[in-house]
Order: sequence, then structure tokens, then C-alpha cells
Amino acid sequence: MSAKVTVIIYILVTLEIGVLLLFLPWYSQFWEENFFLYLMAEKLNASWLPTFITSGWVRGGVSGLGLFNIVTGIREIINFRQSVAALNQRLSRSNHPVQPAQSSQSVHPQLKTNEDHRETTDHSSPPGETGLSDHQSTELPPRVQSQ
Repeated sequence: MSAKVTVIIYILVTLEIGVLLLFLPWYSQFWEENFFLYLMAEKLNASWLPTFITSGWVRGGVSGLGLFNIVTGIREIINFRQSVAALNQRLSRSNHPVQPAQSSQSVHPQLKTNEDHRETTDHSSPPGETGLSDHQSTELPPRVQSQ
């Protein structure tokens, strides 16, 4: 039931935004005489902004976004049952309790922890070397320290 209501609300909001974006740019009361547009242009010191926003190119782009929203709403109406089924499936997956995590050794027995690695690794090294790999060393080699 909640999935149906969610999809219906999504369709209504999408269609409403689409209709607003399709027609609103072409009414001068809302688009050209917009107080917030002139306030923003004044605050940003961008006198070119009202001319740009009221151009036909920007109006057409905004109307195109509105048309896209309307087409999306119509597509959701056509695919209503599939949308509800997909949402129900997603909701049912999220309601299942998560299984407790198993220890890393039982999941991946071939992986060893750092302690296992230290026990099985031969740390003998030739004279003059520390025997530690680069990611394990905490000191600079003696020749670098003397410089």
C-alpha cells in the first residue's frame, strides 16, 4: 500500500513541476519582473544576469526541463505496476534483518592476519639492512640520517 502511495505522489509531483517549468518562463509577471532575480544581480554585481535569464534560450531550456518532467511522469503512469513492484521489492529487502558478520578467518580462511604473517615470515636479513619492509619501517636508514 505504501509503495502505491509513494509512486502516486512521485507522479503528481513530477507532473506538477513539469507543468510549472513548461509554462512559467513565458509569463512576464513571474519571469521578467522577478524581485529575487534583480536582487541577486545587484548582490553579485552582475548586471548582465537579468538579460541572460530572460533570454529566449534560457526560457527554452527551462521549458525543456519541464517537458522532460512531464514525459517522466507519463512514463511512470504507463509503468505504474512495474514501479510499485520494484519499490515493494526494494522495501522488502531493506526490512530483512542483516546477518551478523562472521570473523574474517571463517569467511576467508586463506587470508592471514598480521600476527599470522609475522609468525610465518622469516625476518632474517643480510648485514646492514633492517629487515623491515618499507611499510613497516619507522626509522630512516642510517646513511640518510647522517646527511
